[in-house]
Amino acid sequence: VEPANRERENNLCNNQVYRLAGLHFKIPIVERLAFNDTFREKVLDVAPQQCITADNAPIKADAVVYYKIVDFEMARYKVEELVPALTNLVLTQLRNEVGRLSLDETFSARGRLNSQLLKELDTATGAWGVKVTRVEVRDILPASSISGALEKQMTAERIKRATILESEGFREAALNEAEASGKSAVIEAEARSTAVVFAAEAEKKRRELEAEGLSVAIKSLAGTLGVSTEKAAELYLARDYIEANKEIGQGPGAKVLFMDPSSIPGSVATLGSLLSDDGKSAGPECSESRAGR
Repeated sequence: VEPANRERENNLCNNQVYRLAGLHFKIPIVERLAFNDTFREKVLDVAPQQCITADNAPIKADAVVYYKIVDFEMARYKVEELVPALTNLVLTQLRNEVGRLSLDETFSARGRLNSQLLKELDTATGAWGVKVTRVEVRDILPASSISGALEKQMTAERIKRATILESEGFREAALNEAEASGKSAVIEAEARSTAVVFAAEAEKKRRELEAEGLSVAIKSLAGTLGVSTEKAAELYLARDYIEANKEIGQGPGAKVLFMDPSSIPGSVATLGSLLSDDGKSAGPECSESRAGR
């Protein structure tokens, strides 16, 4: 008996003798071989069969079944032909399980289909002394017309997906561009605001320095002439007025100057008062000198 095999022999007395792997002697005519098989796992290749899905789509499906004999006596006497019986059982169960699924589910739920076939076959073959260990649905081939429709559907889905992705890309680009423009405008506005603030601060500082310089000049003029700061300020303004008119008059081209008549007498009166004050202070000295003569 070959390794991993087992034989069952009958003799004239109808006694059953089981022989395991090894060397055994058999008496011709008295002992005859009744059954010989292996303990090893076997493979049953089921040819492609026509099946109809739940949505009436014709497909061809085949399967591979892995099984082994666990009880040689039941495998010999409970079923007449083990392999054809197992093959027909697989075909029947395969058609039944495919008929419960739609066409799309046959492609996506192959694992569930394998599990259900294994469960049904193992339950049915337990009475034959056979243990089904694994069932694999190998190929599921739809009809040529359905294949063409599926290809068109897949092409349409890809085009749709590409169009959606392209539109999303354009949208993201537009959003990014708008966001960048907004940020740029904000930064530019902040820069202008900062520049205006700096310019205002500089102008304020310049005016403060000019005011301080003018104050110092008026005080210095008042101290030099010995008059009040109000008189010095009027004299200073009169000088600036005269200088401005002088600059205007020196420019090229004909000019017409509109002057306030009251401003000139006021300036002259101011200068006259200053001179009269100086004359009064010098008057006694002049009279004394005349008397001496």
